[in-house]
Amino acid sequence: MDKTANRRFSVLVIDDEPQVTAELAELLENSGYRCLVSDSKDSALQKFRDDTSIGLVVCDLGLGRDNGIRVVEALKEGKRLIDDVLAMRVGAVTQSR
Repeated sequence: MDKTANRRFSVLVIDDEPQVTAELAELLENSGYRCLVSDSKDSALQKFRDDTSIGLVVCDLGLGRDNGIRVVEALKEGKRLIDDVLAMRVGAVTQSR
């Protein structure tokens, strides 16, 4: 796989859990993508406005006091189009005995 092909756009990872953003960013960066991370709606919107290379957004649906769907809707309200949005919900896994 040619990792340089992945550098044509950046990925914005939005999650209020630092461990999740760190792991996702590391995975994507190891695949050749440039990543920006955000832990809130306001921060994500600012980074999206400031960096026109963002072509993919990965957003947690349960974003602390914000709702991931509202974050994505706010991103889409801007003049710029997003190539792709991936919304995710990561929860604790319980183990039954």
